[in-house]
Amino acid sequence: MQPQIDKMSQVERQMFDMKVAQLREKDEKKKRTRKKS
Repeated sequence: MQPQIDKMSQVERQMFDMKVAQLREKDEKKKRTRKKS
């Protein structure tokens, strides 16, 4: 892992993980809508 992430606190890591998870969900939804249309 990058040194910046290692310096982050647990709370910051959780916030970062949540943001990444939301972005992944949005990408998956876009792919699904593209397949349907």
